[in-house]
Amino acid sequence: MNVPIAFVGSITVIAAYVVVRLYQGRRNRRNSLQIAAQQHGWEWLGDFVPYDVPMNGLVNPKGDDIYTRNVFRGRVGDTEFYAFDCTVTFGRSGYSLSVVALHRQDLPVELPRKMKESRADGWIAASFNGMATAASTIAFIERLGETLKA
Repeated sequence: MNVPIAFVGSITVIAAYVVVRLYQGRRNRRNSLQIAAQQHGWEWLGDFVPYDVPMNGLVNPKGDDIYTRNVFRGRVGDTEFYAFDCTVTFGRSGYSLSVVALHRQDLPVELPRKMKESRADGWIAASFNGMATAASTIAFIERLGETLKA
């Protein structure tokens, strides 16, 4: 009788550990992005992307539910951008990705293989396949800025 209780107890401890680590990872990512945004003079918006950014066209052309977090905005050159993480759900399934959306018609840099491009209503977005590291997101925005200054 003690073996099943010990087994259930150990499974519970492992599950709690995984949940705590996932929460800490999200919190660390949020903190890293907030600090980087502040250092660059970009505005931290939290979990809200303004309605003028066409999310359904840029992130998910199928129009499924989109939940955003870690949203910040700024300018690179004379181009406005928004960067954010999002989770797109459809039914019980879903996926997460990191996005940098520019209010312009073209993307001034060639995208790495791990990214894809989408367009909607005068905006263009570069999306990482999955969640990018905070450093990768910031580096990509900095690269855009260097290209647009030239």
